[in-house]
Amino acid sequence: MLMDKQADGIELLNEGRRLFPSSAIGYAISGIFEISTSMVTEAINSFIRALSLDPTNLIASSGLGFCYAVSSQEKKAIEMIQNLEAHAESVSVASSIAIIYAGLNDSDKFFSWMYRAIDERGMNAFYVVANPLLTGMKRDPRFKQMLEKMNLRPTAGIG
Repeated sequence: MLMDKQADGIELLNEGRRLFPSSAIGYAISGIFEISTSMVTEAINSFIRALSLDPTNLIASSGLGFCYAVSSQEKKAIEMIQNLEAHAESVSVASSIAIIYAGLNDSDKFFSWMYRAIDERGMNAFYVVANPLLTGMKRDPRFKQMLEKMNLRPTAGIG
């Protein structure tokens, strides 16, 4: 049944990309779905396409960095972090950087950047805590502490 739902999801996303080929967000969302179903190569391609359409898309930037991290392309993941850090003065990139550090399995840097996102009152911090890709970070006791700082309570979906 899960495989049927995944296949339906892929079909729906492909149809969306066909109907809206210049939608960066469509490619970014496809990338999130693909990485969450272990389709790393496809996710990388979707995120690259999203960034070609909108180089400022933080979902695509963090997703691509995460994909590089989990596919043993650490140098490329670090380059994505450096690119995001270069824009840190003009836009809140802290939660995007945190996602890449989660992919690198660097929990100290993940939590450091997430706390920065929370302190900046970045709305994306709230979305990051629900991200299904962060299961490794959710096992860390600091995740619950982070939720408490955000005035959120752990639930099945976020911790």
